[in-house]
Amino acid sequence: MTRTARQTGEACSKISHSFYVLNSFVRFGWKHDWGVDPIQSKRAVGHLSFIDKPMTSALNEQTYQERNRPMKLFATAAAAAAVFAIAGIASVAPMNEAEAAFDRCKNVNISVQNNTGAPIQVYDLDYRDLGSNRWRSENISNRVISHGGSYKWKRNLEGVNNAKTYIRVQFRKLKSNGKWDRLKTWYANSNTVTCTKGKTFRISFR
Repeated sequence: MTRTARQTGEACSKISHSFYVLNSFVRFGWKHDWGVDPIQSKRAVGHLSFIDKPMTSALNEQTYQERNRPMKLFATAAAAAAVFAIAGIASVAPMNEAEAAFDRCKNVNISVQNNTGAPIQVYDLDYRDLGSNRWRSENISNRVISHGGSYKWKRNLEGVNNAKTYIRVQFRKLKSNGKWDRLKTWYANSNTVTCTKGKTFRISFR
C-alpha cells in the first residue's frame, strides 16, 4: 500500500469514528453531561421533539431552545470538523506527488580525485540545479587528500526536480611553509548530468 493510500484510509477511518462518537453523544452523552436524555425529553416537556416544531407554549418554547442549543452547537462543530478532514484527504495526494517530484536526486555518489601533485584539503561542497538556477550547499568536514588519493560521499541532493546538475568542490593547497593557504580558493566542477537516484558525479583536482 502506498503512503498516499494509507494516509487516505487513516483519515477516512478518523472521520467515520467522529460520526460514530457524534451519534453516541446524541443518544446517550446528553444525559450524562446535562442530565437530560433526549429520547426521554418528549415526555419531560409535554411530548416535545427537538426535530419537529415544538408546541406554542412559551414555557415549552424556552425549554426547547435551551435544551437544543448545546446540541446544535456540537453538531455544527462536528460537521465543520468533518469538512476539514475531507479537505485534508483531498490535499494528501497532491502534496505527496509534489514532495516526490523534488526528491529524485537521492543516494548520489560524489567521487573526487587529487591530481594536483601535492596534498590538498577539501572543505566545501556545493551543487547547482540548472532547472531552478540555484546553488545549494552540503555540509562536509575538512578532509585532507594526498596526491593521487581519492574520496567519496553519498548524499541526497534535496530540491532537485530531475534537472541537470553539477557539483563544485572547493579545496586548499599547502603554502611553502607547510600551512594551508586560506587566502586563496581553488575549486573543480563535476560533469553536468540529469540528477536521478544513484547518479555518480566525478571530480578531478588538478
